[in-house]
Amino acid sequence: MSFEDLLRHKITILRPSITYDAAGDASQPEDSPTTVATGVRCLIQQRSGQWKSEQRGESGDDGLICFLGKRTDIRGGDFVQVTTGPEFLQPVGDTTEKFHVELLDDAAGQGHHLEVRLTR
Repeated sequence: MSFEDLLRHKITILRPSITYDAAGDASQPEDSPTTVATGVRCLIQQRSGQWKSEQRGESGDDGLICFLGKRTDIRGGDFVQVTTGPEFLQPVGDTTEKFHVELLDDAAGQGHHLEVRLTR
């Protein structure tokens, strides 16, 4: 079985839009993200335990981990909506719930795939 055969879920990737006010200050409102991609194949698994992000100086409970192809256009700070997902996400296919991309990594260090930590 190939890696691609394991990617049985689908997501939409959303990126916060940067807007500027009259003073030139930038902001990223969560209510108007740009759709980066739809129908992106992935595998989502539930996680348990604790994590710590050295980059952002944050820690918390693990939520979900999402495995993606190495060429997927996704960044820390993006949002993900699950369009075809695992049974433990209730309701299944609720595309209104956004998950925040907390940590993006090539955990194996081989350039084979991406592992993305998602939180609610």
